[in-house]
Parts: sequence; C-alpha cells; structure tokens
Amino acid sequence: MNVLFILGNGFDKAQGLATSYPEFYNAYKKIQPDSELEARLQREIQSDYETWADLEEGLGKYSAQFTDVNEFREVLQILNSRLKDYLKSQTLRTDTLGLSRQKLINNLINPDAGLEPKQRADYNSFYNSINPAHVYVDCVTFNYTDTFETVFDKKETFLGHIGSNKLPVYLKEFLHIHGSLENMILVGVNDISQIANESFRENAELREEFVKPEINNGCENMMNETFRQLINDAHLIVMFGVSVGITDSSWWQAIGKRLDRDDNLRLIYYPYDVFKDTEKYPYRKLRWSRDYISFLKDRMGIQASVDDLRYRVYIGINKPFLKLV
Repeated sequence: MNVLFILGNGFDKAQGLATSYPEFYNAYKKIQPDSELEARLQREIQSDYETWADLEEGLGKYSAQFTDVNEFREVLQILNSRLKDYLKSQTLRTDTLGLSRQKLINNLINPDAGLEPKQRADYNSFYNSINPAHVYVDCVTFNYTDTFETVFDKKETFLGHIGSNKLPVYLKEFLHIHGSLENMILVGVNDISQIANESFRENAELREEFVKPEINNGCENMMNETFRQLINDAHLIVMFGVSVGITDSSWWQAIGKRLDRDDNLRLIYYPYDVFKDTEKYPYRKLRWSRDYISFLKDRMGIQASVDDLRYRVYIGINKPFLKLV
C-alpha cells in the first residue's frame, strides 16, 4: 500500500513556528530597505494585506505595476532573500520546541488517527480490502523549512509496524517540491496566467525564475515527475495544513483527476488553523465535512458529486494530528 503525505505551512504552524506570510510581513515591514525598489514593495504590501495574503499570488498581481521586467525580477530576488532569512530565524527555534519524534512516527503509521469514528470505520474497510503486505510512506512538503527532518532523520526508512498482523511501514521519499533553505526556495506562480503583466508572460528568464513547474524543469531535478508519479501510485493521500491555493493548482488538479478515474483512491484532508466549534455543535460535523469536500471538489476540478466523494474523502476537523509538541 502506498501512502502519500502532502504537508503545507499548517505543519510548521502546528509546531508553534511563525511561518505564515502575514507573520513574515509583520517582520519585513520593520526592515530598513536597501533600495527605493524595496521601499516601494514594503509600502505596497502594507497598503493591501488582503491581496498579499498569498505572497506568490500577490507578486503575480504586482507585476502589473512594472514596465521593466528586470526591475520585477529584482523584486523577486529581494523577496526570496528576505523570506529565506526570516524562515531561517524561525527554524533556529525548532530544537527548543520539544517536538516528539515518536508522535510523528505514530501519525505517519496511523494516518486516520484524526478522523471521526464513522470515517475511521470506512477507512479501515478500505484498508482491509487492499490487504497489503507492507506500507510505503512518501512525504512531499510545500514548505521551505526543515522541521520534518529536524524531528525525524530522513535517512531512516523503517517506521514500525501496523495492525494485529504487524505489517512493516517504511518511509521512502521526502521531497521539498518548492525547494528548501539548504539550497534555494522557489517562490512563484502555477502558470503564466497568474502573471498579471501580460507582456512579461513570454519572457524566458522570468518564467524560469517565477513559474514553479518551469523552475523545477530548468533545474532538471525530476521533482515534478517524481511528485506526479507519487500521486498516480498512491492508494491514500493525506493532506495536512495545505491551503489548496491557486498557485499550486496543477497538483490539486492532478489529485482531482485521480479521484475521478479511480474509485480505489482515498483522500484524508486535515485543514489547519480553521476553528470549528465541534464540542458545542457536534451535529454540524457532517455539514462541515461536506463544505470542505465541496471546496476540494472546486479547487481540484473534480467531476464526481459531493455525495459520491463523501465515501472516499475524509475530513479531520480540529484534531491534534501531526502536532508534535
């Protein structure tokens, strides 16, 4: 059985790291700019936080204010450098947070741990129908930080055993699809349609620096191909703390196509940092789950109905899953 974990910024946030874009902006606005170009960028962000809620989407829209493509490329380099420095300062806190390696392993082995009893029963029926001889876990993170590796050495492969028959569980791949602080971070958009300045869209140098799939292709690192193959081979996909934003829509569409064509794929979605009062309103859990499934259906371009997806897509709401403190 192949299990694919996809981790977003909610994973870092769950560990207590201030890694969201608004938190970065709050620090960035206090930095003395190195140029008028950077000062202009700081003023732009402060004047419209709503547009910049997603930094990459905000940059795509900001391109419309430029006539010189090289000036815009300079802005990209400035933000890349500032964001990298900020995230490095956050990762220095990781060793002091007391993150549990065993909690991480337990959640990787038991991806349904944050689901409701009915959902867990449905998932266990699916798991038993596969009757696997072993379980392989792959992880793809959209984060630049090395929080996961700090807790669990990615060179290790054996995680433990699962179930009464003690099936072995192995960790195989761990990928930073957008780069990492160890090398380079890939801040960019999903495709050229998200670059508001239409005259910039065919500039080869900008596309290589700002369109995510083309960045990875230019690096010849096989990241795109590997991630796509992991999606196609998975029996279960677990998404934790990802916003399912439009700047990564090619990956959500790939997952959506799998769900449409393959009844044997299951998806678990753990949204993070969205509060639902499940204690006061336990009878709303089904409605909230359907709302999330409808949201995923829209973002992933899924043709199947919400009623059909409800038996294949499970939502974990307000659960401490992958909270390692």
